[in-house]
Amino acid sequence: MELVYLWIEKHKNIEKQGFNLGSKFKCKYDYEKNELTIDENPNYIDIFPDNIKVNALIRI
Repeated sequence: MELVYLWIEKHKNIEKQGFNLGSKFKCKYDYEKNELTIDENPNYIDIFPDNIKVNALIRI
């Protein structure tokens, strides 16, 4: 499983904001329709082997 998109409804000073967590997919959330669209990025180039996935969330 891979987390590719994060939607934050409300947390501290972040409100109704989406975050793409990779470049393999282009994700867009339509808040009015409550609809998430996920499309493959045709320009994506994977530089890691299939068994390695790299993601990071950093809290400052």
